[in-house]
Amino acid sequence: MLQAEQFELERIAAHGYRLRWQPQPSHLIAAIAAGAAADTLTTSAIIDNVRGSAEFNDLEPAARHFFRVQFSDGSQLILAERRLALHGTPNFRDFGGYTTGAGHRVRWGQLYRSGHLSQLSDNDLQVIAALDIGLVCDFRHTSERERAPNRYALEHRPRIEHLPIIPGSAADVFSQLSTLENGVRAEAMAQLMIDINRDLALHQQEAYKKLFRLLVENDSAILIHCAAGKDRTGFGAALILAALGVPEATLLHDYLLTDKYLPIERELHNVRKKYRLDLPDAVLRPMLEVRHEYLRGALDAVHQEFGSLENYLRDALAVDAAMQRELRTKLLTD
Repeated sequence: MLQAEQFELERIAAHGYRLRWQPQPSHLIAAIAAGAAADTLTTSAIIDNVRGSAEFNDLEPAARHFFRVQFSDGSQLILAERRLALHGTPNFRDFGGYTTGAGHRVRWGQLYRSGHLSQLSDNDLQVIAALDIGLVCDFRHTSERERAPNRYALEHRPRIEHLPIIPGSAADVFSQLSTLENGVRAEAMAQLMIDINRDLALHQQEAYKKLFRLLVENDSAILIHCAAGKDRTGFGAALILAALGVPEATLLHDYLLTDKYLPIERELHNVRKKYRLDLPDAVLRPMLEVRHEYLRGALDAVHQEFGSLENYLRDALAVDAAMQRELRTKLLTD
């Protein structure tokens, strides 16, 4: 059976979607139903198994939609819109739905990740409020939060926990540019991003350790975020998925989705304006992108220093077997 990460779901209109997958004769899809809630999926689509695609049009208005894929062998899979169409934060997404090594699935609607929430529209506020997020963990430093304070709906303000991490912030990156021995070149910037991701793994353990304590204490959906929602947040999301038993290849897949959802051209403009920079685009791009080697740098540091992600979770972050069982009971489904 195909897994959630093998499907690509995109909005093609206000209430329309296109679903794509890699056609596989042994995994024919018999039916797909859609709806505004996972337990009320009624709208069907015409399926093209040859091209690996299906389209839905004129779905009922909703903050997000869910999809049930029924395979010809009788098995089924629930999908959801991974990235929510928000105007004020383009990289807001659900990192549920993934399959663990043991064949379980991470629940949709419980784990969210994003960039900062300071530019949310009033409609965005209502969309996020409908997600019933009870806990927000903000990895930004104090100066970042003061410069771009988050917005929340007045009637739905979640518990907010500040877990400040300086490495990975734009200000930290720029402060390190003068230390680059080979000058400010694209290659040097990319290596700096790899080093920053290694630092997240080796020297920012207290923040991620507290993240897991909050996660296990929390009974509602959770949002983790930083400024852009890529490095500090990306490593945090990878750790949560790893604790749930999701394979490393899938951790990298989820991390790299930021490159699809974060509009680089707009980010280039914002960074130039904010920090008054005259660096060439080629130099700035590696800082704003996500690349396989960035998260790989963090994971390699974990393996080199601790032997495995499981050892790292246990020894560096105090995520022991009992905590893992509790998290998996709460966040996994068959």
